[in-house]
Amino acid sequence: LDIAGRPGTPILATADGVIEKIAKHRSLGWYVKIDHVFGFHTLYSHLQAKPPLTKGQQVRRGDVIGRMGDSGRATATHVHYAISRAKIALDPGRFVVDRKRLASVY
Repeated sequence: LDIAGRPGTPILATADGVIEKIAKHRSLGWYVKIDHVFGFHTLYSHLQAKPPLTKGQQVRRGDVIGRMGDSGRATATHVHYAISRAKIALDPGRFVVDRKRLASVY
């Protein structure tokens, strides 16, 4: 899932976890991979710069894990957000909750 925004916009962890990897990839640019419970992993790529995190660091939902950028082969400022479980890619749209829309339903 690509989420557009302004350069430097804070990128927040979507769930509690442990930083598994911080690296720079030719296509993904700077990225962070977080290991969550039950075999889930999230990936946040095209970050503005190397985030000030360390491998093994605990993060909580809502912690800033980087800044939006256009590193790698990005053509515009955005964050690429991916979710996997047991190395199988999942549709991130199933995990994104629009709280305003949800509140209007109830």
